[in-house]
Amino acid sequence: MPEKVQKYLRLRKTNTKKLIIDDLLEKSPRYSQLITELLSGMTEKEKRAVFANPSDEMLAALTTAYFEARSQANCDETDENYGKSVSRGDPTTCESLTDNGMTQAFQEGKNIVFETVGKNWSGFQDWIYGTYGSDIKKHQYRVIMAWSIADICTILDRNRSRIRPKVDAFLNKTSTKTPRLPDLRINSVESDYNAIIEYFDTALDKAVQMCKDAGLKVQLLVFDNNTGVKSKVIFDSMVQKKSAGLRAIRRYHVERLRKCAKTRSPVSPSPVKRSSARSKTKKKKTRRTKPQTKRVRGPTRSLRIRASRKRSTRRRLTR
Repeated sequence: MPEKVQKYLRLRKTNTKKLIIDDLLEKSPRYSQLITELLSGMTEKEKRAVFANPSDEMLAALTTAYFEARSQANCDETDENYGKSVSRGDPTTCESLTDNGMTQAFQEGKNIVFETVGKNWSGFQDWIYGTYGSDIKKHQYRVIMAWSIADICTILDRNRSRIRPKVDAFLNKTSTKTPRLPDLRINSVESDYNAIIEYFDTALDKAVQMCKDAGLKVQLLVFDNNTGVKSKVIFDSMVQKKSAGLRAIRRYHVERLRKCAKTRSPVSPSPVKRSSARSKTKKKKTRRTKPQTKRVRGPTRSLRIRASRKRSTRRRLTR
């Protein structure tokens, strides 16, 4: 998303501070430890099933582990106590490092990139302007809020497909990053995206109000991400009316969710690799011979007769 905004608005990529808290969390040894403890005692198949289709209880436990690692673990990779438990509010937690990094970036007038769920515009407005309002005015910041839109069924499919390789890498210990499990329960997805659409409407009104009252530059952008490769801007609050923005945000097509959810199977866990004698058996290659020909000479002509060829049979190995 940041790259799309920079390209569209032709913004310089230099002097930019990227503050994504989950980037810190995924590398956290404490987060990995908490998830590993939740999976202890399970078979390989059961572990994959947890990530594929977690129960409500397991999803709640994973969420608890996420927020504990985020607010009560040392996320400072340069610190000797990296990954250990600390008290809430400690300056080395993922939350503190992100907040302190943002404060410093605002004070220095750097370009800042960060993510938010986008379900509560009022809360975001109170936080960003209440905490950094003076720096925003001092450095004449231009606030750009961007949404990436795709059909809700496409989003569901993408989220399900993205989690699988991450789970594989984590369980096979080929990656140091611990996967974060998205809540793909239909009721939760429906509620979240309806809230995003509702608060987008509020954000449009608030942006206009802030531009008038405080002289702040607030710009809302919506990108069409249905292709997943080359997104185009389908709404720009600086040049289009509110009605165009509402049409753009509704391209989530949340009303299709329940119908497409019925036609799509849940996330299928990756098969467990087994090293058995049968799986190592190689298919026996059969040698195919060229058809034989016999030449029969008669008094006036020659005739080619093609001999019948036996079909070679191959044994199919099934797992």
